[in-house]
Amino acid sequence: MWIVINLRVEGSSGTSGPTTDTRYRARDVYVGRTRA
Repeated sequence: MWIVINLRVEGSSGTSGPTTDTRYRARDVYVGRTRA
């Protein structure tokens, strides 16, 4: 969960970057961690 929160915070802080990309990446990490 820490990784997901960290990614989310980074995306919120970095408004310059695409929010969709950050969200997709966070979801991927969460799914991978949950599977493991």
